[in-house]
Amino acid sequence: MKNRYPGARPFTTDQQNIFFGRREDIILLTRFIELEQLVVIYGKSGLGKSSLINAGLMPMLSASSIYQPLIIRFGAWTERSVVSPNEVVSRFLRENRSNNTILDKIIPIEGSLWYHAKSRMLNVTAEQLVLFFDQFEELFSYPEPQVQDFQKQMAELLRARLPQRYEQMLEVMALQDNKLLTEEEELRILKPLRIKAVIAIRSDRMHLLDRLSSYLPAILRNNYELRALSPESAREAILLPAAELGDFISPPFSYTELAMNQILNFLKDDVGRVEGIQLQILCQAFEEKVSREFLNELDIQDIGNLKQIIAHYYHDKIASVGSKFEQLAARRLIEEGLVLEEEQQRLTLHEGQITALFRVPPGLLQKLVDSHLLRMEPAPRGGYTYELSHDTLVNPVLESKQKRRDEEKRVAEAKALKAQMQRLEEEERKRRSAWLFATFAGTLALLALAALLWALRQKKNAEVAEEKALISQTESDQRREEAEKEKERADGLSITATLQRDSARQASKRASQEKRRADRQALRAQLALIDVKRTSSLIVDNLIEDAVAEIFRLDYETALEKLYDATKMHVREKSADITDQLLEMAYVFAESGKFDRAWNILDSTLNLSESHSLSSLSGIDTLNWFRNQINRFKPERFAELERRYYPQMVKVKGGIFCLGLLDGDCDTSKYSLVTVNDFLIARTETTAWQFSLFVEATGYQMEKPTWGKSGNNPVVNVSWYDAVAYANWLSKQRSLKTIYGLDSIPQDPNDLNKEEIDWNLLPNWSANGFRLPTEIEWEYASRGGIMQDSFKYSGSDSLGLVGWYNGNSDNVFGVYRTHPVGEKLPNSLGIFDMSGNVLEWCWGWSEAYPTGEINAFVNLESGLYRILRGGSWGDDNYFCGVLTRSGDVPDLRRDAYGFRVSQSLRYSN
Repeated sequence: MKNRYPGARPFTTDQQNIFFGRREDIILLTRFIELEQLVVIYGKSGLGKSSLINAGLMPMLSASSIYQPLIIRFGAWTERSVVSPNEVVSRFLRENRSNNTILDKIIPIEGSLWYHAKSRMLNVTAEQLVLFFDQFEELFSYPEPQVQDFQKQMAELLRARLPQRYEQMLEVMALQDNKLLTEEEELRILKPLRIKAVIAIRSDRMHLLDRLSSYLPAILRNNYELRALSPESAREAILLPAAELGDFISPPFSYTELAMNQILNFLKDDVGRVEGIQLQILCQAFEEKVSREFLNELDIQDIGNLKQIIAHYYHDKIASVGSKFEQLAARRLIEEGLVLEEEQQRLTLHEGQITALFRVPPGLLQKLVDSHLLRMEPAPRGGYTYELSHDTLVNPVLESKQKRRDEEKRVAEAKALKAQMQRLEEEERKRRSAWLFATFAGTLALLALAALLWALRQKKNAEVAEEKALISQTESDQRREEAEKEKERADGLSITATLQRDSARQASKRASQEKRRADRQALRAQLALIDVKRTSSLIVDNLIEDAVAEIFRLDYETALEKLYDATKMHVREKSADITDQLLEMAYVFAESGKFDRAWNILDSTLNLSESHSLSSLSGIDTLNWFRNQINRFKPERFAELERRYYPQMVKVKGGIFCLGLLDGDCDTSKYSLVTVNDFLIARTETTAWQFSLFVEATGYQMEKPTWGKSGNNPVVNVSWYDAVAYANWLSKQRSLKTIYGLDSIPQDPNDLNKEEIDWNLLPNWSANGFRLPTEIEWEYASRGGIMQDSFKYSGSDSLGLVGWYNGNSDNVFGVYRTHPVGEKLPNSLGIFDMSGNVLEWCWGWSEAYPTGEINAFVNLESGLYRILRGGSWGDDNYFCGVLTRSGDVPDLRRDAYGFRVSQSLRYSN
């Protein structure tokens, strides 16, 4: 029989059917893991990271034939530890696989993490191995050299490519025409190893990850904060397990609304959220009450005193640890050592302090951890520290402490009284015994004298017998010595023969050892060469990763320096990786009109790939020439860059809809019935990468947001005028006719709103270029176009599934900010982030629309504020709705303002 609620214990994978309240976290994290190779989950201790992995993410990934998930824990290092972090991971990877592997034919039992992971994946059908590192902070209790060795091997493992030492050995085998591997085996070895890693760590230990960033830079970027449950999620976690059918200790039951509100109000913290451990402790007590009293519904009078339930939990767990002596030792440790009475707060003690001060053995400490009264954490210098598992237990502990002290005081007083009575009785007994002692003393003296005389006589007899025995023993020893000398002469002849035979064997053995030594020296020479190349390869990998990071931060000059440094290392195996990044540099500078720089980079790229060099730049002054060169050299890379740096447009089929009304009949006396023509709109908001081309080409000074530049995030700090200027530039880049007319080009492109610039407020709608969508087009697209979904937000009634807002946008180191475009679910047209992330500038003014039948291009003539729609990372739910209108003066730049572009379909190409 199982519990519906596990109490303070983490959920297991077998309990996935009763794990509720984390649905959104599971969906978002699963998608995050699918997109990224390394993901970090962080949160306060006790929020349920282990439960989320065990009962949420593991089952979700296991249901797919693509993934094979594996949970790994290091355990804390102590002075008695003999296993390194790499050995811990290797042991997990070796589980359920055969000892022999075809890799041993290349380098026998090589032992790296890559070796063990590849050996495991050779024996399974899954495409990707997902390693979950639970309680990852334990790693940092190990000696620093072991931590550094772990990060190096993890970097090699996640790099997925065949390690260079294996490539070198395969080359040696090919040169020697070695046929140890079949063609099929060689193909299996060369197949890339696809690995993902998910790290769970306490938020107050996040700073430790910086120690791994030199080899694993993504560890500081791909982070997901696990927060306490929202009231809605907590309600699910309480109600749904109670209704499950199955082999539980109680029948299905329910809660009345009054009971539910009472429970949630008790559980909510200062910001209105609920920690899972408290919820589970209470619900486990409710389930036991249902089982005892045969209830099918819990009302407010049934749930009782919730504070008292927590107190009983403490006493019940203490009673379960063992004998009365163990219970008392546990109480003294917790009540005297782990709670500060004056401040009513928890304290932390190292296991060494606990042993010295409270004499609590390790076995009892483990019982207290297993009962979830104590929480065990790895200490930075080895071993573990212990603390009370939750603040909720502080008051019950202090109350128990006072009762224990009162009881100990009563017992001490009783013992003192008893001791005094015993002392008086002892003095009386001594007085009565004194005269008896004097009477018997003389008798005892006479008896002692007689015994002494008898003992002297017996001693004399014993000395005579001992002398006779010594004479007999001497004669016997002489006879034995003569016999042993005869035996030694015989053994000497046998030993001589044996030594001669052993000498011959040793000579043969030395010859064999010399041959093996020579073979090892030859192998060491080969491996030394491999190590040199491997070191160079790792340096190049780091330079490439640094360059990718700089491109992500839009620092193209620094990225180019890193790539040129990588080319100077002359590592042929990395040429393709370097080439990919250099092509991006050539593309960026060409698209920015810097043809000289682009030509030099492209020429270096072709030289690196051993293709023919470019002959001359003479006559090469067109963007299309560069595009054709890059596309001809590597079409798939060119297509990837086009998707990164230019908007991908979605066709929106026109139709008729009611502006500002989600459902119901459209009363044209109150609402506008709008006819919308077919048009195109960008699939995502304009990204910082896309806007950076405009910046590089025009000299526009892009204001960096407080959290730094991120290429795949929407561009921010842009005014309405900036957005219009970008649309005109984008039209020219794609050889289209600009829609917005400028009478002159200003010297400072950041001051497009100054009076000397004459903006044509009535654009040329017959042009075929890019523009801002009208507000009507924006709302039509956000609601699914002709389908006209009735969702409150673009694509869902749950904002957390489709948008970043102030309820979830702080999951990167607790900073509220933008997030990469396209990470949330799209709406029914496949358009992303139309709710949240950034507010989007539209063409039009924030004036009221006329009622009745209108078209999509009304309300564009004049007004005070330009339209902003969709809400942002800093807004609450309301402002992210598809019907909510916002506006601001067109020259204002804020870190929540961005935009996306559109085109009239009949004019686009």
